Amino acid sequence: RLEQFRLPASRDAMIDSIFTQLADWAAKPRWAGAGFTRVVVELADLRGHPARAIARRHKAALEAWFAGRLAMAKVSSPRERAREIILLMEGAMMLMLIHGERAYVDAAARAAKRLVRKN
Repeated sequence: RLEQFRLPASRDAMIDSIFTQLADWAAKPRWAGAGFTRVVVELADLRGHPARAIARRHKAALEAWFAGRLAMAKVSSPRERAREIILLMEGAMMLMLIHGERAYVDAAARAAKRLVRKN
């Protein structure tokens, strides 16, 4: 399913697109964060729960998909950069939920741009 999403080819435009989409999603009145992340937080003490395995597979697929897009954009160490950007996205979502401020997604986008410019 991730193949249906298109991103701009340039590094900065790709990051802008991802984090703008995240901010737009978070601006919806009933936004409550990423469903898989919320489920895993609720089930943190149940290591073997099947929902955690499903969430893990989904997040791994997202990271791999993004690494592929970064590789196409000629970003160095695309797997490592994808992991770092996913961390920024997840952190931004959690902090937006906690504080209700879009500033976290903007800060994450700026940090992600610095990461993809590393060569």
